[in-house]
Amino acid sequence: MGLEISNLGAFTIKKGSGGGSGAQDWRIGRAFFTQDDRVAGNALKVSVAGGLDGSLGITISWGEGSVDGDFAEAFARELMAVVSKIQ
Repeated sequence: MGLEISNLGAFTIKKGSGGGSGAQDWRIGRAFFTQDDRVAGNALKVSVAGGLDGSLGITISWGEGSVDGDFAEAFARELMAVVSKIQ
């Protein structure tokens, strides 16, 4: 079984210049992303992104049958417990 961790880094948005794009009206606080389930990819994927509000968005994904669902849920709970202690 493989584990993949991808870090998008701090997600930012440029302020609009008023050129009609509407970008100046956007507000982003929290950011999340996830990855698709590639057949030849790792069984468990952890995706991390930092939000402009100082938050840390973490998603965990896995393909059906690639890992035991109970194992994946336990992994997610343990990761959440560890990250919560860091705050």
